[in-house]
Amino acid sequence: MSGTRLSIRLNLDKLNHKKAYDILSALPPRRKSEYVVSAIIRAHDTDEVLEIVKQVLSESTSAEIQSTSSNNGEIDNVAMDYLKSL
Repeated sequence: MSGTRLSIRLNLDKLNHKKAYDILSALPPRRKSEYVVSAIIRAHDTDEVLEIVKQVLSESTSAEIQSTSSNNGEIDNVAMDYLKSL
């Protein structure tokens, strides 16, 4: 078997590290790598989906504000600053 070795150091005084250690310790020895790989990919994919949702909501809200604005098409700066912060 060929592969790259990766080591991590967990600080069991930290709650998240302890929880990760407990989860990994409960897995059979040959399943730990696959579990970690799947978790990393799932976390990455979730972040990408969240960014897409934020963008869609921002665009949708911006379009809604523009269509209901009564200041000759000008959008309130406060509302736009909020949308940009998303």
